[in-house]
Amino acid sequence: MRPVVLGAHQIIGSTLDKVLRGHELGRTAYLLMTTPQMSAGHARPLGQAMRTMS
Repeated sequence: MRPVVLGAHQIIGSTLDKVLRGHELGRTAYLLMTTPQMSAGHARPLGQAMRTMS
């Protein structure tokens, strides 16, 4: 079962990278743009987002 899960993770990551590349974005830029939307009140300061991601 474990190899299937790891394979699925790689497929999802690869697909995400292809979609982001079409918009000239990387995963880090995507995370920086979506983190405030996922936080309470849609307003997480970028400094706090950087601490969360590191």
